[in-house]
Amino acid sequence: MPDDIPDFIAPPPPPERPLRADRNPLTPPPPPAAPPPAVEKPSLLDRLRPRAARRPEPRFGVSVAGAGAAMIVVGAIALGGDQLVDTGGGSGSQYPGLLITFVVIVAGVTLTAQYRHGPLAAAGVAASAAALPPFLVFLTFSKTSPTSFNTILLLSCVGWGAAYLVSPGRGHNVYLGAALIGLWLWFLEVTEHVFLFPTGLFSAIAGVASVGTFDGSSSSSSFGVRASPSATAVGLYTIGFAAIYLVVARALDRREQRGIATPFTFAGVLTLIVGIAALGDDLQQIGIGVAFTIAGFVLVYLGATEGRRATNWIGAILVFAGITIVVADPFDTPTAFGLAEIVVGGGAILLAHWIAAQFQEPPETEPVLSRFYNVGSVQPSGPPPPPAGSVLV
Repeated sequence: MPDDIPDFIAPPPPPERPLRADRNPLTPPPPPAAPPPAVEKPSLLDRLRPRAARRPEPRFGVSVAGAGAAMIVVGAIALGGDQLVDTGGGSGSQYPGLLITFVVIVAGVTLTAQYRHGPLAAAGVAASAAALPPFLVFLTFSKTSPTSFNTILLLSCVGWGAAYLVSPGRGHNVYLGAALIGLWLWFLEVTEHVFLFPTGLFSAIAGVASVGTFDGSSSSSSFGVRASPSATAVGLYTIGFAAIYLVVARALDRREQRGIATPFTFAGVLTLIVGIAALGDDLQQIGIGVAFTIAGFVLVYLGATEGRRATNWIGAILVFAGITIVVADPFDTPTAFGLAEIVVGGGAILLAHWIAAQFQEPPETEPVLSRFYNVGSVQPSGPPPPPAGSVLV
């Protein structure tokens, strides 16, 4: 109906600001703000660096300070042991030794908390590590029962392991090496009682001497004399520990963790030698010589391919000792032995030259690890390798 349509419609009010068209309506919106970077929790090896990745260099001050710390621990043991013994004027006491060794441990930990490197740090590590077992001996000492060596060794391993991982002196190889050796000794004590047997035997002898007979009234009855440890079992167990330690050391070296691999290598070399020596009665002279020779070749190879000088030279000494033991077995006169030793020694030299030349081992003046090529499909890559074997001047 026309009467319902107004004559005029007012326009809408103008905007407060004039409208402007976007020059580029396809421009994407600005990207959202980047989230804050995630904080990565450091791994165990990160916490131990740089000592886990790199072996510490030999230093005059560190070595002498370590020797001095060992002297302090020996003095503390002597003082505490002297007070432990009954001198006739009264019963001995374990508390002086307990207090002295505790003070040495606290002083050592304090030094490692204050000094990260240098002689004082080394002295703190050596003192705290060496004083822990005697402290536990004084702590658990009893006049009516034998010393629990397996408990002492186990607690020492736990303490050394904790010191290596979380103490102010974490990462020091002395702690880890002590824990590895202590773990081996603890296993031998649990299985073969290598420490408890001498203690019980000496106590039994003392009891027989005091009463004139070995019966229930003897003081040794409170200790008990166990069967003597089996040298065969000790040797086999020890060689097993050596194999584990050397394999772990090899794997760590391959991962460029040479610092943490060093105590494993040391413990592996030590247990390997002790294990073979413990099997002497079973292997006889030729067998022990062959075992030392094989072990020597293994250590020479590991030392050469992983750049471990001490391992390399210890292996060479074992090769010399093992072959010499074998050569000496069939001869009764020094002359015959001397001639045979010269011939076999010359053969060893020729064998070494042939291996180095045939498998292209680099010369010792090149700053590279030993690698042996021409083995199957293994060939050198990159630039031509330096002359191998014995190079003429």
